[in-house]
Amino acid sequence: MPPRAIWRGAISFGMVSIPVRIFTATQSKNIHFNQLHASDKVRIKQKKWCPEHDEEQADEIVRGYEFSKGQYVIMEDDDFENLPVASQHSIDLTGFVQASEIDPVFYDKTYYLEPEETGVKPFALLIAALAVKFAIAAFIVPFAFVYSTELLMFGAWYSILFALATATAGVIMIAAAVEGYFRQVLPSYSRLLLGAGGICLIAHGWTATAAGLVLSAAGIGAAHLWPVEKNAP
Repeated sequence: MPPRAIWRGAISFGMVSIPVRIFTATQSKNIHFNQLHASDKVRIKQKKWCPEHDEEQADEIVRGYEFSKGQYVIMEDDDFENLPVASQHSIDLTGFVQASEIDPVFYDKTYYLEPEETGVKPFALLIAALAVKFAIAAFIVPFAFVYSTELLMFGAWYSILFALATATAGVIMIAAAVEGYFRQVLPSYSRLLLGAGGICLIAHGWTATAAGLVLSAAGIGAAHLWPVEKNAP
């Protein structure tokens, strides 16, 4: 039996809206007991009884909020549909954080989210857009070979090791600048310093390497001295 969606709505970012649905990703393994009649082991039933009319009610049942003793406001299905809740049928993407930044105490349940049939292509574009952030750093890697022939294993062994180490560090710095994260969320000025430092590290030469190390150290240091404030979900 295929799983049943527990919620349907849309993911929105900018001017784009993607229809999606949510499924429960976990299943409760708790043990539940039923109440039985001790003498004949028949399951006890709890009837919906109206004491005013002294009879069972199954169909004429509505939901009400008690605002005063014995006084209720009746809520219909249309009332819940028209609630002024922005997130009732949509998930607005306003930013991205690392999973390690979210305290597990805020987790309740795990869900799977998948696009509706009409939203498969836009959803794939969203995933591709996220992947572009990581691809930028990878795109820069081939240019490192242009600046340094040692990466092609030409030259003395110590020059080759030095070129490999600085190019690797440069790619990591650029990736951190693009992603905005290096062991913690990076402020904009740290990302600029790390990006510039990464480019200098990839560029060949002692002067460029020294400048890259200084800029990268400044970017990491600034992130520790003036960290981005975290907001609780």
